[in-house]
Amino acid sequence: SLNGETEEIKKLYGLSGLTGPLAFRNSGAARFLIARRLVEAGARFVTLTFGAWDTHAYHYRGIETQMPVLDIALAALITDLDQRGLLSKTLVVVNSEFGRTPKINAGGGRDHWPRVFSTVLA
Repeated sequence: SLNGETEEIKKLYGLSGLTGPLAFRNSGAARFLIARRLVEAGARFVTLTFGAWDTHAYHYRGIETQMPVLDIALAALITDLDQRGLLSKTLVVVNSEFGRTPKINAGGGRDHWPRVFSTVLA
């Protein structure tokens, strides 16, 4: 539950103004906020999942819905940790087990590309 979080913090993470069960509205962004709460509570290792990136077909349609949420929530996590004085002792890592082919396949998607993938550290 995100009870006790201010509307300002919810807005930072992209969760402001949502109605209904949070899990069905923007659970990806909520996981980032929950991760911050766990770090703030003293957890030494936190992991979360985000999205469904298996874009063998309709690659761009899939990422167009997920990337804005990821961008906002990840930036919010880093900002929030920094403002609370927690970023200096927290390593944020974003990665996956493989990348995507540079070439678009016949289904408008991108296949697995184990030779390269991205990692973000903050």
